[in-house]
This record gives sequence, structure tokens and C-alpha cells, in this order.
Amino acid sequence: MWKENHGALARAASWLVPHYCVLCGEREGESGTSIPLCARCIQSLVPIGGRRCGRCGKELYSEQEFCYACRNNERVCEEVYPIFRYADESARLLRSYKSGKRRSLAPFWAELFAGLIDTRWPERLIVPVPPRPEKLKRKEWDQIEAIARILERRGYPVHRLLARKVDTQQKRLNREMRKKNAEKAYMVIPSMAGEVASSILLIDDVYTTGATIEACANALLINGAASVAALVIAID
Repeated sequence: MWKENHGALARAASWLVPHYCVLCGEREGESGTSIPLCARCIQSLVPIGGRRCGRCGKELYSEQEFCYACRNNERVCEEVYPIFRYADESARLLRSYKSGKRRSLAPFWAELFAGLIDTRWPERLIVPVPPRPEKLKRKEWDQIEAIARILERRGYPVHRLLARKVDTQQKRLNREMRKKNAEKAYMVIPSMAGEVASSILLIDDVYTTGATIEACANALLINGAASVAALVIAID
């Protein structure tokens, strides 16, 4: 699996030549259309390798099938696959993308997603986790939608089936409150209910408690999906 992820990283790194690297500030090229990462910092991004938890996808050490946090928790999402741990350089890069609004990183994430989709879920319908309603009203940039659009342009089947019903931000809540908030927050858009496929792949940026992915998966399963997996950039 490490070789598979490392190959995807290498392809993403060589896809475009950056100007100034987000992580180290080094100047790398003269191209006007580029992702802001240098080859050296690409190599510092270490994907999760080895054995993974059968529920959340976190790397296992002494545990066997499931990590400690997932051992006694049932999940409706059959598989969660995070590419990185939300730590060190990976966390810095993701913060630059989300909070810093570095839109030029979207092709990098999309390239990583594409490599894994081709390998692990080539037949699944891709469904992005939706943003908060007020974010849509203000027409703010949506970091997951940016990745979804690139995948869509490359021919991947992307359907925006889900909507978010409440405005409370998950990051402001504790673990238990996140779960309760997410359970009532997501729904399949009524006019899109007929487009729910049998096998679906959710895409999102960070997996923290799992509440968002679980709520989205549950909404899709209630509306006819038979199998839901999730691909995320990082797990916190």
C-alpha cells in the first residue's frame, strides 16, 4: 500500500511545476499555472502505511483488526480510507488549503484521489460531503467541491446528492455534540433521491470523530445505497 500511495504522490508532484512551495517557501519554477509544492516537500508527506483499522482506516500498531477508538463502535460506512494522518507537514498543507484558501492545491489532492479511486473503487459513484448552508448562501469557496469539479472534468461520476440542514460548525463542538449534530444535519436532496446508486464513495477533507461520514452514509443507505465507503485526505 505504501508503494501505491508513494506512486500517487510522485505523479501528483510531477504534474505541475510550482512557483513557491507552501511548506518551505522555496522557488521552484516559472510556470504561471502550478501547484505550490516543491519535490522535496512532496517527499516529506508520508501517507499512512502498513495495517489499517478496519473501520476508520487509521494505521494499526499493536492492535489487531480495529484501533482502540473503533473497537466497540459499529459503523454504517463500510470503509474509511484516509491518505495521511493530520499531523506535521500533512496538517500544515491541509490547513493552507482549507483555512489559507490555497486553491492551487486542489489539483494535487484530486490527483491523489484519482489514483486511489482507480485502484480501489473504480465503479463507485462519487458523492462530496456538502458544506454548511450559510457557506453556500455567501458563495464561499468550498474546498471539497473544488476537488470534485476536477474529478468530474476528468470523467469521474460525481453526483451532489447530499445537503446539510443545520448551521452549527462541527469544529466548535465536543465529540458527543458532534455526533448528535451530524445525525440530524445531513439528508439526501429529495429531487436527487432517484440518483442514489448502489455503491457510493464519499469524499471529504478531514475525518475526526467520524460523525459526519457516518451521518452522510446513513442518509444514503436509507435512500437506497447498498454500500458506502469514504475517501478522505487525513484523519485527526
